[in-house]
Amino acid sequence: IEEKKNSQTDNNDLYKLKIKEEKYYYLGLISLIRKEYPLTLRKRLIVRIGIINEELDIINSNIEEYYKPNPSSEVTPTPGDDTQNDDDDSYNESYNRTLGTYTFSSGDKYIGEHEKNKRNGFGIYYFKSSDNTYIGKWKDDKKHGYGVIYNNKKEKIFEGHFKEGAKNGFGIQYKNNIIQYEGEWKDDDFTGYGIYHYANGNTYKGTFKESYIDGYGRLLHKDGSKYEGKWVKDIKDEYGISTFPHGDRYEGRSVNNIHDGYGKYYFVTGGIYEGEWKDDNYDGFGVYKYNSGNKYVGYFKKGKYNGLGIYTYASGGVLKGEWEDQKLKGYGIQIYSKGGQYEGEWDDDKRNGILRLSTINSLRLPCIKI
Repeated sequence: IEEKKNSQTDNNDLYKLKIKEEKYYYLGLISLIRKEYPLTLRKRLIVRIGIINEELDIINSNIEEYYKPNPSSEVTPTPGDDTQNDDDDSYNESYNRTLGTYTFSSGDKYIGEHEKNKRNGFGIYYFKSSDNTYIGKWKDDKKHGYGVIYNNKKEKIFEGHFKEGAKNGFGIQYKNNIIQYEGEWKDDDFTGYGIYHYANGNTYKGTFKESYIDGYGRLLHKDGSKYEGKWVKDIKDEYGISTFPHGDRYEGRSVNNIHDGYGKYYFVTGGIYEGEWKDDNYDGFGVYKYNSGNKYVGYFKKGKYNGLGIYTYASGGVLKGEWEDQKLKGYGIQIYSKGGQYEGEWDDDKRNGILRLSTINSLRLPCIKI
């Protein structure tokens, strides 16, 4: 091409050469976009591929018409009439767009279709400030329709649908050439149903609002644990179910990502706690059933028996009274499974102080208080 330009070829030959150069450049763009679209067809990606192929065929068939030399001018004329109906999903018979290359004072560059002095149709835009490139559809100088954004390493940053310059509809966001988010967008934010892949291997599947996890969803951790329930701005809130890697499960209320309120905890060993929680601990009134058959009913504080409570053994024995940090302290009663009973003071889970003792194992007499 440069040799041709530097030769003594007349203006008409140079003009024809430029037409040929631009024609094959644009055919290259068509080949690129044809290759790009099939790669993006995923189960949840709604792409009207039939319309896209039709658009490309029409563009291809009209290239010769675009670049027919005008005998009266060396400037490529605007083909067709001025009655183009700008439907963002289809081209009509009065296709009225021209191809061109524009370089802006900012250093940005656009190569593609124009109509009515605006970017309309298919085009490539290079953003100098971010060093990113957008390849896709345009409407009235704004990204509109399907498009792909690449970084300076030719890695995808985003592919999906745009509306009036913003990401809207289904789209996929990439980080380091790996899918980070795939799902619905609204005005450049994750909004609607989507899947977010964290760098640490965790995955969230559920609803988003303004790029926050918000609504109902499931967070799957790399270690096998998961949480399923309601979220408010990235925070677990209200009722949900947490499953831990060792097999334990929690069902109940959470506030600010911690168990708080009423909930039920199932241990993989078979034990169950049901009752009040605070700061991820049993706190308040609750019932703890052990896999051995033993059971505690009473008050907890920071995950331990504290306050009034009754501990019942599977064998029939009973401990009831005041508890402090999982041990009887203060007044308490111990009832033996075979009929004996101790009533009195306790300290550090041991009998201490005033004693009231009755033995009815053999005499079968009522308790004698002394």
